[in-house]
Amino acid sequence: MHRFALVLSILALAVAVQAGTAAALGFNVNVTYDAFDAFPGDLNCDDGTGNCTLRAAVQESNATAAADDISVPGGVYQLTLVGPGAAGDLDIYTQMRITGQGPRRTIVDGIGADRVFDVRSTTAIIGGLMIRGGREFDGAGIRTVNSTLTLHWSDLWVDNASYGGGIAAYESRLKVSGVTFVDDTSTDLGGAIYLYSASGGGSADLENVTIHGNASKRGGGIFANNAPLRLRNVTIADNNAALGGGIYHLGVSPLAYNTIVALNGGQDCANPITSAANNLDSDGTCGFFNPGDLPFTNPILDPLAYLSAPVFFPTPNWVRPLNPASPALGAGDPTTCTTVDERNFPRPLPASCDIGAFELP
Repeated sequence: MHRFALVLSILALAVAVQAGTAAALGFNVNVTYDAFDAFPGDLNCDDGTGNCTLRAAVQESNATAAADDISVPGGVYQLTLVGPGAAGDLDIYTQMRITGQGPRRTIVDGIGADRVFDVRSTTAIIGGLMIRGGREFDGAGIRTVNSTLTLHWSDLWVDNASYGGGIAAYESRLKVSGVTFVDDTSTDLGGAIYLYSASGGGSADLENVTIHGNASKRGGGIFANNAPLRLRNVTIADNNAALGGGIYHLGVSPLAYNTIVALNGGQDCANPITSAANNLDSDGTCGFFNPGDLPFTNPILDPLAYLSAPVFFPTPNWVRPLNPASPALGAGDPTTCTTVDERNFPRPLPASCDIGAFELP
């Protein structure tokens, strides 16, 4: 009887492995170097030396049908394997969640050789990472195609592409919160973010996001083509483009709440966007002329700084702090502001809130 039960257990395990297993798995990365999984699909993250690399964890997660968790400790993870096959960028084509220990501690570096993440026809969650040094034709930091991607508590820094230096999203649903884009560049469209949706089915929701110092020909911060875009407590400042240093859109108009688009080279907005509540721009090009808006207004931002909230909300990130003299202080719409700012610091709702991604304590 015991022997029969053992045989059944072995058969069940074999069937699960062959089918890609329906049970969610967890993989704990324990080395920073880049190496392939020794036996992709055996559901064991092992590069052949007993270690679990980030690439090996992604390969094994791709072999399962369920949403797996990949935990990435602090360190610099350079994607040094380049070439055909599974080398180069980290391909994500099944459900998974990749979580680091914060954008200043866990760094995934494309070393200028390829993009960093490529999300294709799936659902993924990425958080707690700095994604830097990507280089590709589109989406040097992240490319997402026909997918749903949630990106939070992360930085995209010095990524370079022709379309979407930080992120390029095609027919995808993108949700970005607590994320900063710094010094990402494109040679054509969308220095930080490029959005495209032929059907209008793709969309992007940005909350508590800072977009600073990015550059392209059109849409230094964001280029959106027929993709519904919602901005909520976003700061888009000091980006540059020949047209639309902050935002360049075609088709569906972006919808902005409590957002700063200011001090960008080549107009804040290439053409007006829709103001839903209490927005600020510095040159009047964004169409922020509704009650509560602040057009032609300098937000008086302090320089980019890596800040955490008070001790009970230790979620540091790069932000553009509001100067104590900023007209954005208390000028947000408390019925539509986010409940916390980019650092997870609570806003003083329901009384008031600040415009932009940063709430001055």
